[in-house]
Amino acid sequence: LYGGTKLGGKIGKNSIGFMSMQTRETELSDGTVEPSTNYTALRVKHDVLKNSSVGVIFLNKHSSGEKYNRAIGIDGNFPLTTSFTMGGSVAKTFTPDIKGKDYAKTFFMDFKTDVFSWYVKYLGLDDNFNPEMGFIRRDKIRSTNSAATLTRWINKYGLRNLRFQTTFNYVTDNENVLETKRLSGRIYTQFSSGDLISFGVYRYYEFLDENDYIRKILLPVGNYKYDIY
Repeated sequence: LYGGTKLGGKIGKNSIGFMSMQTRETELSDGTVEPSTNYTALRVKHDVLKNSSVGVIFLNKHSSGEKYNRAIGIDGNFPLTTSFTMGGSVAKTFTPDIKGKDYAKTFFMDFKTDVFSWYVKYLGLDDNFNPEMGFIRRDKIRSTNSAATLTRWINKYGLRNLRFQTTFNYVTDNENVLETKRLSGRIYTQFSSGDLISFGVYRYYEFLDENDYIRKILLPVGNYKYDIY
């Protein structure tokens, strides 16, 4: 690094975070040269209503000439009641020679009480969404995650509560081809001491559209279904 600077703090209802760093030109172990590059991140969040917020983020990776990658995003988080929260975000990346289909979208709802809770989140990543500053676990997907939990409070006989939980994960590519489906059911027993015993059943479906490997073990193209207890 040549060096960098960062700034963080809050002014009234605005939270601000800023960082900028400049790297040196570096020859990598494979002989390629990584040019001197600037990395800048700016985040601003504004408090609204009672406990809600809206925010923006800007990321910039820029080396010499026309070699750059940028991203901009907006997001919101809105606790509408003490039990119910909703929010989401939209982001877009900018990369030379990549035009269109470069958005990411999220939306979530979260309902929580002492007895029942339910959570659902949708994530959509366009085929050309390309955040070079940062990472995404899995690209080019549409993913829905949901979890529901029912709690029975006992608070006697040495037992604190019993919890029953089911989760669901459904992932397709952007052509709606199913890639992953996961369904689970779990029961938890928590004791007054804080100790916990649980049992779960998990059902998985995975689709590989090309050959893959774990170490030297071939995983051929195809559908894979399996259960875990």
